[in-house]
Amino acid sequence: MTEPRNPVTILLGNPAQHAITVGDTLATLNRRLPFLERHRPFLMLDDGAEAPLETVLDHLAVGIDAEQCTIFVAEQVPELGEIGRCFAPLLPASRTATAMTAIRPALAALPQSAQLSEANRIARHCNHLAGRELLPEALALPDTRRALAPLGRDVRLNSTPAELRAAVLTMALPTEKCSVEQHPIFAYLDAFETDIPFLDDLKAKFRRGGLADDVLQLHLAHCLEAFVAPLRECRAALSRDAVTTQLQRGIERTRDVAARTLIEVRHALG
Repeated sequence: MTEPRNPVTILLGNPAQHAITVGDTLATLNRRLPFLERHRPFLMLDDGAEAPLETVLDHLAVGIDAEQCTIFVAEQVPELGEIGRCFAPLLPASRTATAMTAIRPALAALPQSAQLSEANRIARHCNHLAGRELLPEALALPDTRRALAPLGRDVRLNSTPAELRAAVLTMALPTEKCSVEQHPIFAYLDAFETDIPFLDDLKAKFRRGGLADDVLQLHLAHCLEAFVAPLRECRAALSRDAVTTQLQRGIERTRDVAARTLIEVRHALG
């Protein structure tokens, strides 16, 4: 793995048994991919005794490169449990907070903001006892995702065109007339329509009352299929044996980092 210039460590948290949906993909692309080449990212999969291979395939399909990003399963890094036991007499730590202290990220994007606060609280306490900055405090990775209303059904990266269409046609829509800025379909079109002049024309027609919701829904289904199709193909082309090997390498790399932190924590806290 080539070391980037002036890198900082980033921890990205994602539940291992949470399938990536279209909305998640947008968030992943916006928040994570730009950091991969510039920094040293770790992607933590949690909430499962083993990482479902399907979830790892999802991440790789959207552009997460296992050679640039260390992907690991928290439950398969025993050093995290050892570090957690070191903290237990001071401040009980969740697995996520323990992983943060073990990896020492400068930036973090976690499923719950409280997890970042918990990890930083532990870092401050340990630093006070050690008399030095043993564990850095992390900043939250800026959230660039625009909130999207749920589709009628979850749309995964391997969803078929028919499933995409069904999800869009069953999404909840306003019962009363609303503006373009408030309409959930236009929120999706702002995210997934690549022809901006065409989208501007749709908005102008909608404002004049010349477009029905079902017309917009069918166009959104077309846009989502154009977005998902190459991801679906990429996902299907991935070798499951190769992905399993990449994941194991990520776990081993994380164990090395956590083992070094464990030595320092034990030395500092006695």
